[in-house]
Amino acid sequence: MIYLYFYRIEYSEKSSFYKRHFLNQLVKLVDISKKLERCYEIEKANIIFTIGDFVNNDELIGKKLVVYSLQDIAFSNQEIISNKNVLFVLDHCLISQSENIGDKVFCLLNISELYKNKYQTEVLPLSNRKYDVVFMGTTQYDEKITKHRLDVIQHIEEVCSKNNLQCYTSNAPIKYSKYMNILNNTKIFISPYGWGEFSLKEYECICFGAHIVKPKIYFQYYPNYCENMDDFEIDFSNFESKILDILSNLDNAQKKVDSNRKMFLDYCVNKHLAELENKILDLI
Repeated sequence: MIYLYFYRIEYSEKSSFYKRHFLNQLVKLVDISKKLERCYEIEKANIIFTIGDFVNNDELIGKKLVVYSLQDIAFSNQEIISNKNVLFVLDHCLISQSENIGDKVFCLLNISELYKNKYQTEVLPLSNRKYDVVFMGTTQYDEKITKHRLDVIQHIEEVCSKNNLQCYTSNAPIKYSKYMNILNNTKIFISPYGWGEFSLKEYECICFGAHIVKPKIYFQYYPNYCENMDDFEIDFSNFESKILDILSNLDNAQKKVDSNRKMFLDYCVNKHLAELENKILDLI
């Protein structure tokens, strides 16, 4: 039996709902496992689960650590990756083919289960939808991210005006019923970077059948919905041509939407937990 201790778990339990879900996946795994057991004394633990903020705490010096992400960009934090006590990192997003992370980071956290109740069985095909290009989201970040998001709105409006396309952009709060109605009628949803690369709205786009387009995709998710998204250069140099190409080939975009929706429905919690358990056992 391998004994696992969750260090400073109260910190994760107070985080936002989807971040708590990353933790809850690991707690559930340990609760149902026949090979892993949770303990409540740090001295007894073979392995300690924690987040990136705590890897250098005095209590953890010399301990074997597994770091799980709370969207703290653990996969790109070299201080965490190079820490000899960190066996590996479990994340929900992973830089593809990065030499900097070596073989320590595994994209094995997921929040699909949180959106099962939002999934729409019957959705309009892209060709029958009202809005060609949509962005809905806040622009209240730091200076760099705020500019990036405001630039997204500007480019959407310019491209749609120039090409006589129907768009909807909003950086103000809107009622969820209106948000759902717009998403139900969206062909292309632009999902810019925020504090990280991933966005919760991408799960809603999958549930409502909208095609997701992001700035440069150099990362992957679990399951890897990114493979069925489109992207544009961060400097927007190909933004217009990308949008026009997608709208001119909606059948191809529809196939990507359908593939992500199937991937979403095929996601199985028990299979996911078994994969997580096997990875943990393999690596320790």
